[in-house]
Amino acid sequence: MHPHLVSDKEIACREFVEALHACHADWFKKFTGGCNDAKRELNSCLRQERTERTTKNREASKLKQKAPLRRHSIISRTISSLNQLSETSGGLWVSLTGYPVKDRELNESRPLPYFSFPPTLGAFRGKALSVQFPRIPMLPRPLRHRSLRSWTRLFSSISQGVEFNGVHYPPDAFTNVRPSILSHLSRNIYLQRDHPIGIVRSLIEKHFGSSFVPITALPPIVTPQQNFDELEFPPDHPGRRPSDSYYLNKDWMLRTHTSAHEVQVFRSGIPKWLLSADVYRRDEIDRSHYPVFHQMEGARVVEPSEMEELAKENAELERSLAAVNIEVQDVSTIGDSNPYQKWHNLEHAQLVNANLKHSLNGMIYALFGGLATQRGCPLQVRWIDAYFPWTSPSYEVEVLFDGKWLEILGCGVMQQAALTRSGKILNNSLIVLVQQSPGVPKDRVGWAFGLGLERIAMVLFQIPDIRLFWTTDSRFLSQFKEGTVSQFQPYSKYPNSSKDVSFWINDQEVHENDVYDIVREVAGSLVEEVKEIDRFIHPKSGRSSRAYRISYRSTERTLSGEEVNGLHANIGSRLQESFNVELR
Repeated sequence: MHPHLVSDKEIACREFVEALHACHADWFKKFTGGCNDAKRELNSCLRQERTERTTKNREASKLKQKAPLRRHSIISRTISSLNQLSETSGGLWVSLTGYPVKDRELNESRPLPYFSFPPTLGAFRGKALSVQFPRIPMLPRPLRHRSLRSWTRLFSSISQGVEFNGVHYPPDAFTNVRPSILSHLSRNIYLQRDHPIGIVRSLIEKHFGSSFVPITALPPIVTPQQNFDELEFPPDHPGRRPSDSYYLNKDWMLRTHTSAHEVQVFRSGIPKWLLSADVYRRDEIDRSHYPVFHQMEGARVVEPSEMEELAKENAELERSLAAVNIEVQDVSTIGDSNPYQKWHNLEHAQLVNANLKHSLNGMIYALFGGLATQRGCPLQVRWIDAYFPWTSPSYEVEVLFDGKWLEILGCGVMQQAALTRSGKILNNSLIVLVQQSPGVPKDRVGWAFGLGLERIAMVLFQIPDIRLFWTTDSRFLSQFKEGTVSQFQPYSKYPNSSKDVSFWINDQEVHENDVYDIVREVAGSLVEEVKEIDRFIHPKSGRSSRAYRISYRSTERTLSGEEVNGLHANIGSRLQESFNVELR
């Protein structure tokens, strides 16, 4: 067991290293022998590979491609046996990448399943000791490189953590965000006035007018409590899983929706607001999905004293909608599955619910009415029941476009608990503290909505591929102008190249979002789509196999066969290294 660190840094360092060597001397002898055996077996394999490479026939190229797979198989077996050796001898609770060393009983993170090496003394970081492994002489370089990368991935894909806005976020077992995602944190394309995303945002803000305060540029890093708990997400909600969301560590994550700031904004005392931001989700790869996209959230809180005025506003909005070319099909219901909240004044909740529908119907007509007029038909809008943890009743709103109903937004009457949790509620422009008690205030009622800016922009501007929003190609960006909706004119259709990758799963389950992240990390926006085409379990061995089809197509240029082959080979290698799979 590691000794506790003391205030005297030099003494603590010396005692730590001495304890490591003293406690694990016998284990280290076994470990060294295992590594020497691995080195001999690996060198034998490398010699065989060099001999095969000199043979000038067709079989030589095939053997050359298979050799790295054999090497990886040998490495995997060696690592597996050494892992077992480490488990039987207790292992060392130290860091491969400079994480703070903790006492074994105090370590809150799960242990890493790896064998550890006697460390050379590292530097102090704050009050914790860190150790480094600059050189491991007894371990062959390929084995050392692959094993360190494989084990480090279990703790973090970013070994030193994340630095954002001057704040450091140390990694832990939850960390799964990758550099390709972090590179989007400061792009802010929704703030560009001549960008399709920025144009849609501006049109919505213009429709609601100056009474709604526009809010932008809130930091994308939030706590799970902000993202889930404050919005009444149940503990087992799938969105909480690391397979669905990006975590910097267990305490910090990238927001998955703009609602993560809802309580924060209400604390500021603003009764009507529109919040726009980039959001992040681990998602599939195709022409309509991207791991980074943009949402707009709007909300309004109405005081009891404002209900009479709200009824007059509803009547005026209803008259305005009757004068335009819009047909609204409201098939939503109020009942046990979609109820008003029991602590609300029923008449007040009905007025707020009506105001929500009239306000959003007007916004949708402001966005899509021009397209409907050009086509000589009324804009058709449909309201249906939905479920969201933070609203009740809840609705989804759809627009009929090209013969299909397209979901545009989700909305509803806000759960009163969210207002209570904010700690402050508006009262005639004064901020009043709310008592945090089981009772929920019955007098104030609010509504909220959320929509995806990309979804609306793709329809309005007829943009066929979501990747185009992130391009810096002037042929795309020059087509759009602030305040104007114009149809995108394709400047070229570059050819597609599809390749399959299949693998056996060994000792670690591979989630489809893990595969998507590897593809994005290697090929970025050069991949148009990834589909799972086969899932197979061998009837005798019980081994599980996956197969994916990767479609490569750039939005800016033609990809060469050599470039595609290189990307595809790299994806296969990364899958092997990260998940210990066996390529088929």
